[in-house]
Parts: sequence; C-alpha cells; structure tokens
Amino acid sequence: SAAGVATLEFSSGTLSGTGELTVTNAMNWTGGTISGAGTLVIPASGSLVLSGANGKRLQNGWTMLVTGPTTWSGAGDIEFFGGCTWNNAGTFEAQNNQFFNYLNSGAVMVFNNTGTFVKSAGAGTTTVEAVFDNSGAVTVQSGTVALNGGGVSSGNFNVSAAATLAFAG
Repeated sequence: SAAGVATLEFSSGTLSGTGELTVTNAMNWTGGTISGAGTLVIPASGSLVLSGANGKRLQNGWTMLVTGPTTWSGAGDIEFFGGCTWNNAGTFEAQNNQFFNYLNSGAVMVFNNTGTFVKSAGAGTTTVEAVFDNSGAVTVQSGTVALNGGGVSSGNFNVSAAATLAFAG
C-alpha cells in the first residue's frame, strides 16, 4: 500500500516495510536504517537532504526513487547491502569526501542516474561502491569521484581541470 507525508525528519532507528512512502516536500535524513522491499519516493516538488556525522543505511531490497534534488553533506557515509536500488532522476549533489559504501552482504546496490550527479565541494574523494549506471550526467567540480562498482554509461561525464573522475570495478 502507499502512504504519503509532507515532511520526514529521520535521525535514528529503522524505517521498514514493503509499501511505497512518498515525501512531497522535504526529507532530512541524519541517521538510521531504511529496510525492506519498499520504495521511498521524493518527487520533483520535494527534496532529500543527507547530512550529519551518522551513517545512513539502506538494506534488504529497498528502492529510492528521487526526482527532486538531493544534497549529501557532512561526515556520514551512505551504507547499503542486500540488493537496494537508487533511481536518481533529479540532481544528486555530493558536498563531501565520503563513501557510498557497500557493506559486503548480499547483492550490490545499483545507482541508476538519469539525472545529474555532481560533486561540488571537498578536495578529497567521494567513493561510490554501487553499480553506477549513467544515462544522465556526472559532473566533478572539485576533488575526486571514484566509481568503484562498475556499471554502464550512455550519458555525459564533465570533469573540471582541477578535479578527477576515477573508474574501477
């Protein structure tokens, strides 16, 4: 079944289920686990803010469907295991030097980028260990983006002169 809320503040604990949850305005995720075969939808009218020092964990088949903007800042990694999927059709902006981290359990996450993935801040490395399938655009404005999980691309890669895009996997 489907449910909807205007805003969601998620800082700890576990959100789990098999249905669809739509956040129409803003989700602020500072920690905690999202688990199960459900889907979290952030429409174009909404936004997703990942911030703070705590990890944000996706597990056990969860799907993210994000068409609104996503901002990832702070020292907290995004952690995943168990075959999750992240569908980005908006702008995903990494403003840090953290890990999109596979926890070595179950199927690897797939990050489907049909929108724009941007690293806009941080002189260090933002590491993506998910399979990264890109039919949109990847823009590296600062530091390094390391795509370590493999994947395919029919999209664009734009790297500023002072930045690096690295492929492995």
